Amino acid sequence: MQAKLLQRGMSTLEIVIAFALIIIAIVGGVDASYSAQYWSLASLTSNEGLYKAKTVLETIRANASFDFQSASSSPLTASKNQNDAADKSCIAGGLCYFTGTFVTDYSTCAKFAEARVAWDVSQRYPTTTTSLFSNLTNDAEIIALGGDCLLARPAGSWTTASPSIVGSVSLGGEYTTGIDVLQKKIYVTASSTNISARQLRIYSTPQALGQSPTLLGSTPGSTLRLNAVDAVRDESTGRLYVYAAQHATSSQLAVFDATDSANPTLVTTRGLSGVDPLGSYPQGWRVFAYGSRLYVTTRETAGPELHIFDISQPTQPTEIVSAATELTRTVNALVVRNEIVNGATRRFLYLAASAGLKELSVLDVTGDTPVEKVAVNLSNTQDALSLSLIGNRLYVGRQLTSGGPELFVFDTKQLQAGNTTPLGSAKVGGDVAAIRAVGDVLFLATSVAGAEFEVRASDYTKWSTTNAATGRYSTTAFTNLAPQSLDVEGDYVYGASRNFGGAETLTTFYTP
Repeated sequence: MQAKLLQRGMSTLEIVIAFALIIIAIVGGVDASYSAQYWSLASLTSNEGLYKAKTVLETIRANASFDFQSASSSPLTASKNQNDAADKSCIAGGLCYFTGTFVTDYSTCAKFAEARVAWDVSQRYPTTTTSLFSNLTNDAEIIALGGDCLLARPAGSWTTASPSIVGSVSLGGEYTTGIDVLQKKIYVTASSTNISARQLRIYSTPQALGQSPTLLGSTPGSTLRLNAVDAVRDESTGRLYVYAAQHATSSQLAVFDATDSANPTLVTTRGLSGVDPLGSYPQGWRVFAYGSRLYVTTRETAGPELHIFDISQPTQPTEIVSAATELTRTVNALVVRNEIVNGATRRFLYLAASAGLKELSVLDVTGDTPVEKVAVNLSNTQDALSLSLIGNRLYVGRQLTSGGPELFVFDTKQLQAGNTTPLGSAKVGGDVAAIRAVGDVLFLATSVAGAEFEVRASDYTKWSTTNAATGRYSTTAFTNLAPQSLDVEGDYVYGASRNFGGAETLTTFYTP
């Protein structure tokens, strides 16, 4: 009897185990079937996601080919194109593809663009994302700037490591007034008490880490101080020219042929129309070459401060006399760019100046007829000193202000429409004598003791108007970093000091 009961118990246990095995098999089968369905669906959605990313990237390229600055970031949003069969599910409340663009500006000539697509096949699995990337270049802008335009961000850990000085050369006691780096050459202008001193010097950029710039050639020019420099490459001939603002009362523009770096030569000088040589500050002050035009300014003087030259023949600039414009202020920095407005190409001149009411202004110079579109009155009365234009963002630096801020950023499209409200502003704690915006960083030349070279986030949402350290990645001591004496090329940042008396240096900054 006991054996029979034990046999029955074993039979019941066997049945339970069998049911468990059957359930496990069924569940496993269902799960395998679900997984198979998921991977099949995932394959289909991945192909569709990749197709959408390709479409978004092609759209960015197409738009940028017409209006380069229109290529900008956009947040991920649900794709609900009525004409796209893949979006019908999303429109009906089902599976959605989310598309967005992420664009980084390297300069006015180059961008890095990413087209990103994300979607969820099931709540049981993580969000799937696919991306396609492309570098975009603005060939017309590269040519207009004479090749003087960055195509990539300097390599290195600029946001996490402090830059170090990896090369330096003495400038021989000359008072540095400006530098411009173009195609592995550094063009330096200077002043000296010695009239035979070399006012234009050309150095080679370092070819390896640890090297210092090497002097290639120099010229005394007219033995006059040069206040600013802009080097360009003539696309039609391949020759290199240097335009300099000359400290003279009647020959304010100097033109050098620097094709032979070892033997740069002064080829001509030009005066500025309508400027009284006996008036206050009639000397040349700033220059900017763009396409077939050269923009030259004086400090505030008797007569027009802004002058435009035709440089179709680079060695024989001809002033467009009708374009001479009285600004009644000293322009400390300027930048020019062609932009698309309502489908038409317009040319805008951005000015940073010394003025109580017009520290920043935008002039439409299309057709060589300067028309002021908007003027910005920054808080307090300190002068604007520096500018940097990248994408649709215009960065403006000014003199030290009690309590700050000294750094501003504006949206160029909003400025052109008359909106003078900055996107953001930051306390720096000193004069911002020069700015170079490149991708996610700003390189600043400041008057902050012991922190004259600064690396800051270009993202204004990381700034503070009361705390200079907020949004600042690092600083490096570089005594008397001169205004207009900061430039970027390759993986290096170049700066020049002006401590008149023998301690002036041309220095290379780098970060690993």
